[in-house]
Amino acid sequence: MSKMWTYAAVLPLLVLTTPAEAQDPDSRLAERIERMQVVLDELSGKPPSAHPGPLRDVTEMEVRTFKLVHLDARAANRIIQPYVVAPGTISGTSGALTVREVPDVLDRIGDALKAVDVPPPTPQFRFQFVKANGSERTDPRIADIEDVLRRALRFDGYALAGEAIASGTEFTIRVATGGTAEYEIHAHYYGHTISELDVELTRHQPASGGAFATEVDLLATKIGIRPGQTLILGSTADSGETLLIVVRMVEG
Repeated sequence: MSKMWTYAAVLPLLVLTTPAEAQDPDSRLAERIERMQVVLDELSGKPPSAHPGPLRDVTEMEVRTFKLVHLDARAANRIIQPYVVAPGTISGTSGALTVREVPDVLDRIGDALKAVDVPPPTPQFRFQFVKANGSERTDPRIADIEDVLRRALRFDGYALAGEAIASGTEFTIRVATGGTAEYEIHAHYYGHTISELDVELTRHQPASGGAFATEVDLLATKIGIRPGQTLILGSTADSGETLLIVVRMVEG
């Protein structure tokens, strides 16, 4: 009987890569707005550090509400906080941010929010089935993770058995590995705020000797994943070979 590791925790079996790009969404949004603000400052002829000073005429202040479509109020608050100085104020609700500031600052806040309140990039995931065997030869198709695999696990060699790429927040794909079975992956990605991926893996065993084809549920797990990360979800056995199930978030 083949064995499969099944997880319900948010943690994967093994995190292979955690680059600097795999940071929290708010930090990435803050970096985007910082770069965008430099452009806005250059276009307006103002130096990058030209934020309002602490002493201003309160009678000049206005209250303006900015609607948020894709950006949540918490992230928007964090982004515009440096531009609001007391007695200016910020208050947020679901789908909107209300700011009390001088008109010039409100205009800049509006431009900044418009630049980042856009649909998030379509996430892309690459699922790979990696054959763990005794071969010492390297497979250039998985060269970026093979060294980590050799150091983390006890197998002598690794080779790519099959892979498939999927885009979007919910999808179903099939992966053939050259063994006796075919694998179906159903996944749902909750991004932009929590960056979680729900994954269900099913093995489709072909019929033999007049029997009906069988389906076996192998894995159901929820993992935290961000752009740039590569995770091992678990392993299974097929035709006497051990297969590692690897997922990479390519974009997001």
